[in-house]
Amino acid sequence: MPISRQQARAERGTREDRRSELIDCAISIISQNGLSGTTLAKVAAQAGLSAGIVNHHFETKDALLLETLRVLSEEFETALETAVAGAAHPAAGLAAVITLSFDPAVSSPAKVAVWYAFQAETHWRESYTALCGERDKAYMAAIKSLMEPLAAELGAADAEILARSFAG
Repeated sequence: MPISRQQARAERGTREDRRSELIDCAISIISQNGLSGTTLAKVAAQAGLSAGIVNHHFETKDALLLETLRVLSEEFETALETAVAGAAHPAAGLAAVITLSFDPAVSSPAKVAVWYAFQAETHWRESYTALCGERDKAYMAAIKSLMEPLAAELGAADAEILARSFAG
């Protein structure tokens, strides 16, 4: 007995589920092939879909790549806020940042490869800055705010220098 369009759609999942699946596949493909070696066809093949379906969700390769970066950036920002908010002392906050940096949920080898791919390719630097610049500033501000009381407590050097060293 043939299934209805509604049943078929339910089996494929929601639009948001499909987009998330395609972004997960894009992360994998980017980590293996870099940005220039990533194609909609490769992402579609990994997802077990046609390239037309990928085009339905993301009109261009650039749109898919930028959405992938946006998702990773928001994911890290949310995890960072949660980690730092739960810290009782600035040193615990810095320890939480370190722990987060090794958490496979946000820092898997594939996800880290995507970050480096965007930062390394000149063509994407402007897009990266437009999308992630404010989040990068917020990350540095969070680290600096944790360093300031520690620097004062220990009589250490400038918190800005300590924060940049820590982030580096």
